[in-house]
Amino acid sequence: MDHIHQILALQEAESVIDNIRSDAQVFPDQLAQVQKEYDQKKRVFDEAQTRVAALEAESADFKHTLTLEQQRLEKSRKKMKELTKVYEVQAMKKEIESTSRSNDDMETKILQKDEEIEGAKKTLEAYQAELDESATKLAQVKKEVESKMGEFDHILEEKLSTKEELEAKCDKAILNSYRMI
Repeated sequence: MDHIHQILALQEAESVIDNIRSDAQVFPDQLAQVQKEYDQKKRVFDEAQTRVAALEAESADFKHTLTLEQQRLEKSRKKMKELTKVYEVQAMKKEIESTSRSNDDMETKILQKDEEIEGAKKTLEAYQAELDESATKLAQVKKEVESKMGEFDHILEEKLSTKEELEAKCDKAILNSYRMI
């Protein structure tokens, strides 16, 4: 009768070991899913950040071009005051008008680009909030997984030790018969 109790105890220990190994697989999968979600949000955030930087660079280029054109316009106006011939004055007026229209168009582009930048920054802020939330969730899940895996490792060590003790105490012929079942 003692052998039956040993075999039942051995069977219970093996059952617990199998259950722990099965349950333990859920946590890495859960962590991998949360990590994947975080990585996706990080990628979207990085893309939005790159977009804002590109828009700001475009705006800076437009502003630099406008500054150069305004300087050119001022030089043309000063030069026009020095001109004496009618055809030179008329040509300079046309150049000034053309540059003024071009500057007006550039100012419009700058305003549009600034609006685009503001929209992109608002989107970036929303993505930042999502990323922060995802990072918090990831940290929480990592902590939970580490805790659960620690618990499982402890129980697993206990049950493996119990299993080894029971196998050592059990009659080898009975143990081999049990293994065949």
